Amino acid sequence: MRYADLVLKSSAVFDGVNDVPFDGAVAVSEGKIVYCGNKEGVQDYIGNLTVVKDFGDCLITPGLCDGHAHINGTIFRECAPAAHIDNCTSMKECLDVTCEFYKQHPEVEFVYGTGWMLNYWEEGAPFPTKEDIDAVLPDIPVYLQSGDGHTFWLNSKAIEVSGILDFKAKNDSWLSPDWLVKDGEGKMTGLFKEGYVGYLMDITQRVSPAMMTSFRKDLVRIMNSYGLTGMSEMTMFDPSVLPENLADFKMMEKAGTLSARFYLFVDPFRNPRGIQSVIDMVPFFDTDQIKIVGIKECMDGIPAMHTAAMIEPYYDDPSTTGVFAKDKEVIMNEIVTANKYGFPVRTHCTGDNAVRYALDCYEESLKQNGRKGLRNTIEHMDGVSDADLPRFKALDVTPSMQPAHLIMDNRIRVQRLGPEVSKYDWAFRRLADAGMTEHLVVGTDSPVVSINPYHNIYMAVTRKNLQGECLSREGAGDQALTMTEVLKGYTANAAWIANMEGKVGTLEPGKYADITVSSCDLFKASEDELRDAHAVCTVFNGKIVFDVS
Repeated sequence: MRYADLVLKSSAVFDGVNDVPFDGAVAVSEGKIVYCGNKEGVQDYIGNLTVVKDFGDCLITPGLCDGHAHINGTIFRECAPAAHIDNCTSMKECLDVTCEFYKQHPEVEFVYGTGWMLNYWEEGAPFPTKEDIDAVLPDIPVYLQSGDGHTFWLNSKAIEVSGILDFKAKNDSWLSPDWLVKDGEGKMTGLFKEGYVGYLMDITQRVSPAMMTSFRKDLVRIMNSYGLTGMSEMTMFDPSVLPENLADFKMMEKAGTLSARFYLFVDPFRNPRGIQSVIDMVPFFDTDQIKIVGIKECMDGIPAMHTAAMIEPYYDDPSTTGVFAKDKEVIMNEIVTANKYGFPVRTHCTGDNAVRYALDCYEESLKQNGRKGLRNTIEHMDGVSDADLPRFKALDVTPSMQPAHLIMDNRIRVQRLGPEVSKYDWAFRRLADAGMTEHLVVGTDSPVVSINPYHNIYMAVTRKNLQGECLSREGAGDQALTMTEVLKGYTANAAWIANMEGKVGTLEPGKYADITVSSCDLFKASEDELRDAHAVCTVFNGKIVFDVS
């Protein structure tokens, strides 16, 4: 028997197979797990050259994988210079932070800020306008992206130089009038939603190739420092841009320095060649570290901007039930076509009507294509009608949720949807009662919130924000996830949804040694300890890639 290269010990080992941790150890040899069990048994794997690390009562888990995030958005949240306005509690504070950023970075050609949320401002705060920015920064283009990623707030200079109005003129056939926000007199306010966002992101995320290479390396380093060894990339890239966006990661993979796995969900329907565009790319992105897995679809927008597709009219604007992102027939055809060619689909849905129609699409796909074992999911699904809960199990549809969104969107959803409709937002226990938490996938949707998994875990099991304020809905009962559920959502289920369950996601012999060690036993931690939890060691392919000791 070959001795292990590395042995990790702890009184708390969560293998992702069982529901509770045990007192044990994990042994690693040549990049793979060779043993996971009690401490007595691991002694047979320890030789003179074996590195042995005893972590006391720190929790050892499979490597954490964010089940829903965005590479470029996360780079520009975590790595790139920007005005970080995600914690601002008023428009004035957002503008103060933005001005201070420009003062510190006078060399920039434009100012980019990220994270503003009307939900965080004083109750009843109106939507901001271009004039609000013009009053403090009139001479440089300013692009402020909302925390949810679905809206940009521009000043007049940015509207002038960005070409956004030319973009509108060329794409009026599909851009919804609601996406360009106007005031009561029909004048542009400076808010651009949904279909305009991709165009504006292309402008604000444009940096030199050398700088982008540096940012991509930083992203992997930051992921590892958070205990992350993987990410489901959900940006809806046109497959034709994958080589450009992933070349640096491919070079790192070839050099053996890429210490993360990226599971790609793309949008071939942005490309004139349709589904063939992704079929062509699969051979080039089909490794265990960078892999095209399936298709990303977008059903609707978000409640904060009245673009989530709801069954009932909005509480604060009964004239609308929201909008679908495309013609419903187009969405249906895209989902059925993707499944026909063997690609699972992950569909963005924040409104209950969007969830219902996504289930309709998956049901139609089953009728036309049969059960192929495809792991179709509904993403976010902040609210779901009671009538639709049983359909998840019946149609083999997996829920994918981001617990931190409860904290981010809490107040604004009550305002938009009313107390009764919003009562069961992010209702994890209702899903459990419907038998749908077996493969529940958990992620952050970074850059909407930080990619830090520990904040997300804390919010999932406590339903509290980082200040300790409980945000559970009155009358909804306890809807929190258990620690077992949220950790499986970050490990075994995140691997399952990427068709990687045979290679990662649990601490079983033969699997890649992707391992995370947390600062405490998350199962026994107090709320304060859980809120402050962090990674102390990250192992990828058997190599320690982050270690605080």
